[in-house]
Amino acid sequence: MNRRIVLVRHGPSAYRYPTAWVDLAGVEDCREAYDRTDIHPSAQPPHAIRALASSCAHIVSSDLLRALTSADRIAPGRQVKENPALREIPLPIPKLPGRLPLFMWEALIHLEWGLRVVRHIGFDERFEQQARSAVQDLTELADEHSTVLAVTHGVLRTAAARHLVAAGWHQVGPRRSYAPWSAWSFER
Repeated sequence: MNRRIVLVRHGPSAYRYPTAWVDLAGVEDCREAYDRTDIHPSAQPPHAIRALASSCAHIVSSDLLRALTSADRIAPGRQVKENPALREIPLPIPKLPGRLPLFMWEALIHLEWGLRVVRHIGFDERFEQQARSAVQDLTELADEHSTVLAVTHGVLRTAAARHLVAAGWHQVGPRRSYAPWSAWSFER
């Protein structure tokens, strides 16, 4: 029997990024505020994602509000199992003195992440374990239910995808997008 795991990135956040220059502590505060924020009230998943969810036997989500609301909009009325292992993995923030516009901090954070990806450097071991745990949970659900849709976050999804492939899963479907509501499918 074919098994399928679909990893969907949550919908667009309603968080409003500050325009003021911030220091390292300000970046950390913004990250915490972002994690407490829901998705935009008018954000709706594409029809293709809702149709994909209707073909999945089980729906699971990160326990962060933006993922839970996204799961509810993707599969209204369906039971959604919360799984903290699907939470976002926080990217390291460069330890720089002084203040910068938040978009500059984000650019530096993602540049460092991109360099780690190119160099095949993983995350801190606790985050690698989190991704492995998420994959193990999803694999068990797929073994039991055959198809699972998981609503998660960008960085965790990237790490989970790497662990899925290492565990013998194969990516199927279109090229990967990092956009809100984007779906990555894996089969075994």
